[in-house]
Amino acid sequence: MIKKAMKVFANDTEILSALNASVNRDNKKYLAMYSSQVGGIITNPALMNIPLDDHMVHRGHGVFESCYVHNRKIFNLHKHILRLFRSANYAKITPPVDETDLEKMLIDFAKFIKVPDFGLKVYLSSGGGNFGITPVPNNSQLYFVAIDGAYETKREIGIKEYVVDPVKSDILVNLKSTNYLLNALAAMQSSEQGGYMGIQADREGYLLEAPVANIAIVSAEGEFLVPPFTKTLAGTTVIKAMKYLCEEEEGKKLVSTVHHANIHRDDAYNAKEVMIIGGDKCVPVTHLDNVQIGTGERGIVATALQKFLYRDFVQGDTTDLDVDDEGEDANEIQ
Repeated sequence: MIKKAMKVFANDTEILSALNASVNRDNKKYLAMYSSQVGGIITNPALMNIPLDDHMVHRGHGVFESCYVHNRKIFNLHKHILRLFRSANYAKITPPVDETDLEKMLIDFAKFIKVPDFGLKVYLSSGGGNFGITPVPNNSQLYFVAIDGAYETKREIGIKEYVVDPVKSDILVNLKSTNYLLNALAAMQSSEQGGYMGIQADREGYLLEAPVANIAIVSAEGEFLVPPFTKTLAGTTVIKAMKYLCEEEEGKKLVSTVHHANIHRDDAYNAKEVMIIGGDKCVPVTHLDNVQIGTGERGIVATALQKFLYRDFVQGDTTDLDVDDEGEDANEIQ
């Protein structure tokens, strides 16, 4: 075993130098971070850190949401804030601000970012102060991060996927927690077989969800089926997809009915289409556990949903960052 002396930093200058040297190419995509711990915005990726005693770090006791900014517009911000607060309630985390103030903070933070397209992640932690199991009361923290990159407009033609073992406990189903160990294991298990991210199933073989998205099938009878939200997270994207197929004329022509149902893996093998739906995208699954699904190509429902979700993304619920609360050009605000 090679032994290397553990360096003791003599002062803050040495620590800062070491942190700056640790920044890699991917870190440079981090445009800015807000930390309620320090009460401001950080632009140096080397300093975008969270204390080790934060319970989101050492206990996974935190919740989060992700949304996109495209052409200086935030998409579905209010819906994500509402879900963040629902998750916080399940996780017994009292946010340091209310929904209205958080929305204003996120808009102000996003306005600070000068590129037109980026990802926006919001983390709500139960806070730091100890390494125990329970957090310090009334010490929750907020962290935002902006990550450079445009919304992916490429439409997947089809992927191979695998049903994987890890199963979430009931409490984790209904909140968007930072405890993603089972999701990570599921994605790794699928990836090792040449899959995308894995589809989790319960012990009886009924499909649940992918690590970061919902799943749906078009049955042999033409039904659009989604696993019950009592067993999976109620994803904003799959809810939009279901409404489109239920309520819009072009969507209603594609399927015979839309509803929740328990979907066994055998049902998926015999389906016309299987798809992963999340993050305002629809990804067709053309092979599941090496079984060809339908024709083995992207189906008409997945194709229609890809077009609808992109259209809804660019035309839907948005917050314009270049217009302030008074209707003035935000670029002129000093």
